[in-house]
Amino acid sequence: MPTMMLTRPVVTGTQVAECLAGLGVRRGDALIVHCALSSVGRLEGGAEALIEAFLAAVGPEGTLMAPVMPDMFTPIDLLDSPSTLGRVAEALRLWPGALRSMHPTHSVAALGPSADRLVAGHEDCTPCGPGSPYEKLAQLGGWVLLFGVDQDRNTSLHTAEDVADMPYLREVQVGVLTPDGRGRKVRVPKFPQGHREFIGVDPLLRRAGLVRIGQVGNAVVRLMPAR
Repeated sequence: MPTMMLTRPVVTGTQVAECLAGLGVRRGDALIVHCALSSVGRLEGGAEALIEAFLAAVGPEGTLMAPVMPDMFTPIDLLDSPSTLGRVAEALRLWPGALRSMHPTHSVAALGPSADRLVAGHEDCTPCGPGSPYEKLAQLGGWVLLFGVDQDRNTSLHTAEDVADMPYLREVQVGVLTPDGRGRKVRVPKFPQGHREFIGVDPLLRRAGLVRIGQVGNAVVRLMPAR
């Protein structure tokens, strides 16, 4: 029998923006995105086109944010270490005008009017707890967008764990580079190592009416309130 081939539809940024609008994203919204570019199929313009579609959905008065976590197993340059979370996150980190929070393990990149507020002081917080960009997004009434990924990529669920003070959150030490190029160790309390069957949270959220689901190309798109 012939091998079944998964089709790879060609998708445009306009289609992405229309999908988000259909799910309820509005101009002026604050949005954190977790995405897998390869899940779509073939997106015209690649990662940059996807970011432009997200920005079009929230408008110039809205704010776009994404986790841009560095490699913890190499010395971390808080300004220049690349993201380990894929092409879209790295493209947003490098986007003109984007700001990066200075947390050594769970930094974010943000672009838009609320970016300053979201990234400020992250270095003084636990990775995802009170005062972090993830918690601030909830305070702003922002949204979590899972674009072609499941709940196991939803970093905001770590915020819930931190607020609940779950006993498995632990302290770690990571190496960072000082501005003069020397290394030092930084203590990171309440580090959320791994995931705890986060995919199982999805049906609970859906039954509560908190998840809106759409599709663009091959990518399933989930939108939910950060709060």
